[in-house]
Formats: sequence, C-alpha cells, structure tokens
Amino acid sequence: TKEAMYEVVQQCTQHLDPSRPIHLLGIGGIRDIIEGVSVGIDTFDCVHPTRLARHGGALVRPKHNPNPLREHINLRNSRYRHDHTPLEIDCPCYTCTTFTRAYVHHLFKAGEQLGQTLLSIHNARFMNRLTQAIRDSLEQDTFEKMREVWIGDTH
Repeated sequence: TKEAMYEVVQQCTQHLDPSRPIHLLGIGGIRDIIEGVSVGIDTFDCVHPTRLARHGGALVRPKHNPNPLREHINLRNSRYRHDHTPLEIDCPCYTCTTFTRAYVHHLFKAGEQLGQTLLSIHNARFMNRLTQAIRDSLEQDTFEKMREVWIGDTH
C-alpha cells in the first residue's frame, strides 16, 4: 500500500546521511513526492507525468478537479467535450494559456499526437511548479499549508 511505502521510506531515510542528497527513483505522484520530502527525500525521478499525458491525464490541483481526491483529470472523458476552460486557470504553461480542455479532448478522440504533447508540456510544468512550491514552503516554514493546496489534505 501507499502507507506501507511511506513507512518504509521513512525508516530507510533515518539510516542515511542527511548532509548528502537522498534520491528516490520511480516515485512521481504528487502525494508521493510531498510525503517523500516530509521524511527527507531530496530528489525524485519518474516517468509518471509523461506516461499519464500519453493516456490523456492532466495533473491538476484539487481545486481544479471535479474529483479532488484524484491528482489528475482524464481528458478522454466525454465530460470535457464542451469544457472551454484551460486545464488549470492559473497555470502559466503553453498548454493552459493557449488551449482548452475541450480542444485537448478533441485531439485525443481524433487520435492526434498533439494531445499527448500538450499534456506532457502541462504535466512537466506542473511538476516544476510543485517542486518550486515545496522549496518555497520549506524556506518559509509553510510546508503543511503547501500540502493542503497541492493534495487537499493535511495527511
């Protein structure tokens, strides 16, 4: 389970030198990264954002998700056929400032690879914004507030 993974990672980090960078390979979910940082992980490496994009998934914060318990929306879903809003209204990426959910939905339904590219651009920028928010929250001692914004709960 995720909870067991978090526990194992926490137990392992207790035996590592905190003055050295600690890397966790293959972990790329939003909650996973935040939980990892909370126990001392410094860097992550995962294909999650681009794999998700290839299958029509756009990473979004809870306030932009009709199902705030999920970390992404599925643009293949027909609910986005007439949704003329960006993936995230406040995201500065090329995809969000140029295209709508409806257009990306259309690209996936039409089998156009541009849909995968646009979601990869968004998801990569989303992860950059997440990691910047984490760095800022650690500097400002607002980690729990940042957690709420990015995953919608405090644990």
